[in-house]
Amino acid sequence: MLSLIGTALLEPFLYHPVTVWAAVQGNYDLITGKKSWGEMTRTGFAQKAQ
Repeated sequence: MLSLIGTALLEPFLYHPVTVWAAVQGNYDLITGKKSWGEMTRTGFAQKAQ
């Protein structure tokens, strides 16, 4: 129970700012049109030869 309380108290100072910064960066990249993920091509499952 103590670790849950500690986590609840530390979350706003440790985890939340990182999450907010990632969201701000992602939205900035979206607005400016940056393509940081590159090209993603689909690959299907190979079928067995019968």
